Amino acid sequence: MLKFRVWNTKEKQMQERIGKKLNDLIRQNGQYHTDINNFIFMQSTETYDKNKKEIFDGDIVLIKTWLNLFKHKGLVEFDRAAFRVLNEPINNWADIEIVGNKFENLDLYKEVNPNESEKND
Repeated sequence: MLKFRVWNTKEKQMQERIGKKLNDLIRQNGQYHTDINNFIFMQSTETYDKNKKEIFDGDIVLIKTWLNLFKHKGLVEFDRAAFRVLNEPINNWADIEIVGNKFENLDLYKEVNPNESEKND
């Protein structure tokens, strides 16, 4: 089953409600939002980090590699038919932890995506 969360661009907040129907995601206080363009949908990777927190497209993760000697931050993105971090499928990483997301943690986003930082400066 596909799961989503939603970034509300108008209210600048994440709506974590994950429903079985897409309509559940854009309903607030029993009312449906009329402008769907205010929402950015992020799909679940159906993978969990080491703290058992569900990982979504757009999350920023900390990955420990090679006997925990090296740590890297990366952005979770859907590319080449798979969710990837640092060009590797997300399930290739054994030790992964969510440290933020690209909407609520712009400093981390600029760190893992320096090209985006240049566009916004």
